[in-house]
Amino acid sequence: MSLSDDVLTILFNYSVGYARLRKMLRGDMRSQPGQKRREIKENTLRITLSRMKRRGLVDNSGGTWKIVPRGKTFHERRLAFQETERELDERRRRKKNMIVAFDVPEDRRAQRNWLRSELVVFGFEPLQKSVWFGPGPLPRDFINRLGELGLLSCIKFFKAVSDDVV
Repeated sequence: MSLSDDVLTILFNYSVGYARLRKMLRGDMRSQPGQKRREIKENTLRITLSRMKRRGLVDNSGGTWKIVPRGKTFHERRLAFQETERELDERRRRKKNMIVAFDVPEDRRAQRNWLRSELVVFGFEPLQKSVWFGPGPLPRDFINRLGELGLLSCIKFFKAVSDDVV
């Protein structure tokens, strides 16, 4: 997590002064035993808070830093994105057991390029330009999106099974 993510996490639950915020970030007020102490330069924290205030994520009134509604929305979206990234990382680590073959017409080149970029995100690797190998199954949302774009008729999905026969 970045420093700004950590600041938003603290301010999401508390309204605090600068000194207390700094202590919480460093880990001086750690609630979990064994939590490592984090070194944060004074200037780095001040610049981070200044930028966050300029972006309309936090506010400092009367020496107390608070998260504003826009900051809460931003923080919730960041957390959701981080969870999605963790799911994608897990998917990339899974055993590769799916082949996706497609033949998208030239007049739909943009959609074909989009499909390739999405397959990379899901941890697939190209065997050829239109044949990809990776972890399955693909997410239901992705399959639905393919249907909305009218690409399902251009794609074939195969389950790959390893056989130890020599």
